[in-house]
Amino acid sequence: MNPLDYLGKDLSPAPTGPSVVYQAHIENIGWQSVKLNGQIAGTTCQGLRLEALTVRLENTIAQLKIEAHVQDYGWTAVRNNGEVVGTIGLNKRVEAIRLWSDKHKIMYRTHLQEIGWSNWKTNGEVSGTVGQNRAIEAIEIKLS
Repeated sequence: MNPLDYLGKDLSPAPTGPSVVYQAHIENIGWQSVKLNGQIAGTTCQGLRLEALTVRLENTIAQLKIEAHVQDYGWTAVRNNGEVVGTIGLNKRVEAIRLWSDKHKIMYRTHLQEIGWSNWKTNGEVSGTVGQNRAIEAIEIKLS
């Protein structure tokens, strides 16, 4: 390969241990690129709601569960590793989220409309708001 072919490419090695991989569907944007281990998915300071999310664990046999509190619907059914939670094409905001794993400690925080970043939550704790009509605009997820 020509050395110039490497310009602009991420040449860091792929994670070999357990990792969390996630992707957000954002108002007026659609699906963003895949994020990994603590990267920000979504937007901040743009007033755009997170509408759907998919999260999966890789390089592990552990199971991941996720549920979201969605505008006008309330809490969704629990979804499994890699399944979409939230809505697509219905213009509904995700207002709160819960994640947990049977083998790993998952940490996550959300950027909330008119509030900013929440504190870090772990395994099953609610991040976001319920009953306040506030959208999650971004999320960070990592294993600890």
